[in-house]
Amino acid sequence: MTFKGLDALLKFLLTSDKPNYKPSFNKFVTKHEDDFIEWHTTPKTAEELERLWSNRFRKECKRLEKKGKMGTTNYRSNYWKRISQRITLRYKEDMALMRHEEQVLETQNVLVDALNKRLRERATKNYDKSDSSYTPSDEDSDTSRSSKFPYSWSISDCCISDMLNKFRNDCVKKYNHGEAMTRDELLTLNYTYLFSADGGRDCRTFIQLPEHVQGALADELDQDDEFVFLERSSKQLCNEVEELMLLYPTRAPDQLDDIFQAAKDKSKETGLVAHVLKTIVAQYAGRPDFTAMDEDVFSDTAFKPFFHSIVGSIPYCSRDGQFTQLDKSLQLRPDAMLSTTTNKNETLRCLVAEVKAPNRSFNGDFLKLAFEMKCALDAMIEHHVDHPYSLGIQVEGFTVRTYRMDLLYDHVYRMIHLRTFYLPRSAADFGVVKSAICSLMQIRKLLEELVKNVKGSKAPQTIADERKSWRRPTIFVPDQKY
Repeated sequence: MTFKGLDALLKFLLTSDKPNYKPSFNKFVTKHEDDFIEWHTTPKTAEELERLWSNRFRKECKRLEKKGKMGTTNYRSNYWKRISQRITLRYKEDMALMRHEEQVLETQNVLVDALNKRLRERATKNYDKSDSSYTPSDEDSDTSRSSKFPYSWSISDCCISDMLNKFRNDCVKKYNHGEAMTRDELLTLNYTYLFSADGGRDCRTFIQLPEHVQGALADELDQDDEFVFLERSSKQLCNEVEELMLLYPTRAPDQLDDIFQAAKDKSKETGLVAHVLKTIVAQYAGRPDFTAMDEDVFSDTAFKPFFHSIVGSIPYCSRDGQFTQLDKSLQLRPDAMLSTTTNKNETLRCLVAEVKAPNRSFNGDFLKLAFEMKCALDAMIEHHVDHPYSLGIQVEGFTVRTYRMDLLYDHVYRMIHLRTFYLPRSAADFGVVKSAICSLMQIRKLLEELVKNVKGSKAPQTIADERKSWRRPTIFVPDQKY
């Protein structure tokens, strides 16, 4: 399990040129007093801090096969009291900032309502005095909100940006008052809004869009972008392998080698499908016991054969594992990442994945994935990538969901759910393979397009500056333990 400050602790324990070096807990605390304020976002007492970090210190010493000598002087206790006071002060400052933002938003809404009321009164007064025989031209008739506020998200006469902003204001109040919140409400604190593809609960449940807007909204989200069904030869190959695995669930049938070899010559897609199936058969023929697997083994056995074969083989993309940080300034480590580089050799994260084995707690993984996707998208905007978006994959046991996040409108991060598919539970469950391959092929094509955007020409300066102004800070950071 990782935590904020782990890198600094390991560096302290491993950095010494003295023989028989015994790391001092007091020296570590003294050296990193200022860092503790960044490592803790909620208040803790001096006793809680001392107990927490002394346990972490001893655990890491033991793990590195070094003996740590803990001090017992009052000096250490005084130090922890001072650190606790500074963390509490920082927390109060952050909460004050949140309350200030809430008050600003309330004031802004009051001013906007008053202005709209005056405009309506003026429009009504002018209408009563106007010539009823006048017929406006097409150029004069565009009075939609999108023409007045070009960076707001509007469909027909409905301004979705205003509705989402009101929803977020309510969520900020609940957060400040310490009320229980759903994951969709927690997302809004970071200006992120979920749009589900399978009719599940998302932000539309809270904002209640008119019926005539809902259909147009589904078209604009474009959840079928780059999604295509498999070719006939690829479907036939999947069906043949499925039938053979039903007959021989405990071993790889001898006929498979000939089938895979013949499939390679049919088309590029069928050759890729053959490679995926061959990799999966090798994993499932041994009848793996998924219930006894931890997260890493489950990912290697059930998820990565699909992920590496389909998505991880894209040119100009590099794969990173669970030990790579999302960003140097962040302690979060996704379970898998795909990155590319700009023409100036700057690394940008394009896709992040979070994996949990069956029968394990999934709490927090979705919020962590959304936070990581937002960070990746903000980095692309910072580097002036044209048409930027980020991609995400969430694996909850055998259920997999894919996402795309964009920022096409001012302060509206849209987390769009693309597909839900399932991983095989056994060698007799290969009927789900076709859906899994189709869904990941969609992610592959979106990722290829994104890499082209990163490698291609930058966005024009005016557009890049506008898009930068649309970004918003991250208020809610998921727990580091997930």
